[in-house]
Amino acid sequence: MKNGELGKALANGEYLFREGDQSEVMYVVQEGKIGITKSSDQGDITIATINAGEVFGEMSLFDKMARSASAVADGDARVLSIDRKKLFTTISKDPTLAFKIIETLSKRVRVLDEEIIAINKNKSAVVQSFFTVDQICDFVLTTLSDIVHADNTSIMLADTDGKTLSIKSAKGLQAENKMLFEKGGGIAGSVFETGRAVIMNRAEADMRFQPGELQIKAILCVPLAYRDEILGVVNLSSTSEDMFTSDDLLKVQSFASGAAIAIQNALCCSALMNATDSAVQHATMMNRG
Repeated sequence: MKNGELGKALANGEYLFREGDQSEVMYVVQEGKIGITKSSDQGDITIATINAGEVFGEMSLFDKMARSASAVADGDARVLSIDRKKLFTTISKDPTLAFKIIETLSKRVRVLDEEIIAINKNKSAVVQSFFTVDQICDFVLTTLSDIVHADNTSIMLADTDGKTLSIKSAKGLQAENKMLFEKGGGIAGSVFETGRAVIMNRAEADMRFQPGELQIKAILCVPLAYRDEILGVVNLSSTSEDMFTSDDLLKVQSFASGAAIAIQNALCCSALMNATDSAVQHATMMNRG
């Protein structure tokens, strides 16, 4: 890291700070971009990109807590650090900095509020408005495409034996040969078995990944859980350089909870209708006899 009169110069891939570091300093990006990442079992996940003129790390000036994420240069970059003393001195000379910090925080809160409201509305719709599993799955995937960017989406449900997953609905690029997963097999099978969601932006680096016809680079897989039962999984994948974030994971998990309830209700209704049809047919045959 080279220090300059206008701030600190960072080379591509150089960390400014790491998750868990203690600090009471915020930053302004003067040149280039800074990636904000969080660690996971599958490696670092990029959750935001900070561009020139934007501020980041401002919460450390107020809550004095450890960094909740890491900051790494995305290409060559230069940042200006501002501590508490410098902040108030700068604000006294130029109040626009205070407005920029407030604007940044307000945008984050507003976007999250709007997304959560939309998700909750959609969750209510999926539970109340659809009656068949096919309808529910199609609605879920259509809605998710508006919430999270992905090249491909699919819903896989457990077969009657409870050991195998098969695709119920899919949107986006489609492989000619549909893959089936047994419990514990592949990413989908692992999520189905453990009930734990997976976000992976370097799919080929994970031993569980099973390559198919499509060149998948990133995967987000969330279980469809109803009470203690895993009904299936929701898969999102990307064939481009676009990566999934922790916010994407939160949105999909929130929506999947409502989808699981609706799917379970539809399965119960289907079983009841089949039982009723069988009883009617049996009664009809008895009357004819």
